[in-house]
Amino acid sequence: MPSVFRRSYNTVWILMGLYVAAALFHLGGDGPYVVDALKISPEAVVKGHEYWRLATYAFLSSDWVDLFMKLLLMFLLAVPVEVVWGTRRFLLLLAATIVGGGVCAVVMGQEMVGSWAPAMTLMLVYGLLFPESIMSLFLIFPMRVKTFSLIITGLFVAGCLTEGPQGWAMLLGLACGMAYYLVVGYVPWMLSARRAVVKTAARPQETIAQLSGARRMDRVRRIYEAFNAGQPLSDEDREFISLLGKEADEAQGLCSPLSFCMDNTICPPCAQIGLCLRRYLETHQPAAAPARGGAETA
Repeated sequence: MPSVFRRSYNTVWILMGLYVAAALFHLGGDGPYVVDALKISPEAVVKGHEYWRLATYAFLSSDWVDLFMKLLLMFLLAVPVEVVWGTRRFLLLLAATIVGGGVCAVVMGQEMVGSWAPAMTLMLVYGLLFPESIMSLFLIFPMRVKTFSLIITGLFVAGCLTEGPQGWAMLLGLACGMAYYLVVGYVPWMLSARRAVVKTAARPQETIAQLSGARRMDRVRRIYEAFNAGQPLSDEDREFISLLGKEADEAQGLCSPLSFCMDNTICPPCAQIGLCLRRYLETHQPAAAPARGGAETA
């Protein structure tokens, strides 16, 4: 069965490699030279036309802990966002955040070495795409992603407000990234939903013909909820899950296992729902097992 760990997410690995490479040079030996060459320097950008600094500054890290946390968030958040949004829009989202923050720093005449704005943009976008998924605050306290992202972003904003112009530049970079998300992601989704409503009103017969898909998703949800409630799966449920999995494209790969949730806006209509549900049933235990026997899995 395909898994997030078997698929090659070249974009994410390249970005993580850039963070590691910059850290090896920056924190390893040639620190001052590397920082001077990659950081945001308003004079170098404006007078020297060294425009690469508008992007390279974001890959610098203050220490190894800072690098580890950025890599961890990049792996946990970037993979599902790239799967849902596609590589092109994913890279444009990061570019809007990084370059937007760099331009704001230049306008304010502020040097910048590193930025947490890209990670925070991914955090907010992940929270909007998968609001009901579960993550652990400080790797200890489990909570829904919509709450987790708001807490982490609030801490980030509070920290930026105490850092002066550099903090403001990071906040403006975050604002640029979220503006891109709203324009490219949310607004088209709203327009598409509006067109669907108009189409349904104009052609009710097509809406009736699509009820089979709605019933199928209702059954998936019932199986998911019954399993989490500790109820054993019936033979009919197992056969249904098997047939649903055969309709999916096994070569496409799946999102992170942590991203699967029937309450978010991505999983229920996804063509891979059968494979994700089967993986979930095979790798989780129900919350309350039946009294007369162990929990059954698909």
